[in-house]
Amino acid sequence: MQVRRIVLEPTDTVGALPSAGYAGGFEFSDPAPGLRSPEQWARAGWEQAPRLVRGFLRFAWRAGLGLRMGPKDSPTHVLGWALVSSTEQAAVLEARSWLLTARNVVELRGTRVRWTTFVRFDRRPAAALWSLAVPVHHALMSRLLRRAAQDG
Repeated sequence: MQVRRIVLEPTDTVGALPSAGYAGGFEFSDPAPGLRSPEQWARAGWEQAPRLVRGFLRFAWRAGLGLRMGPKDSPTHVLGWALVSSTEQAAVLEARSWLLTARNVVELRGTRVRWTTFVRFDRRPAAALWSLAVPVHHALMSRLLRRAAQDG
């Protein structure tokens, strides 16, 4: 399963974050089109990751980026991220800190699944902090999405 990294403009996606300083994502072929909703893809990507990875993600989001997380097991949250909206075409997840606002949008585009991350830098140190986090973000998301697609 090939998961392709994409760079795009913040306006290319439903649910884009206004004034985002970072917009990037991943796209792959849906192995069983129509079987999973965007929200189910989001849950498969994060909540079905190995326990150690889930723990690392929550720790990094809270301690590294200062994101305020909700409950990890909740119908209104996906591994602590608020589920802002969920439709047949897109699920929008959001988390905030005093430094930045982050949004993940999972979209179904025909037979493709696109997971886009937007980050808005609300305070000056946020861009520098995100520049340290983004290589880990790219590596982990690619692996998590590949795993979710293979399990799907």
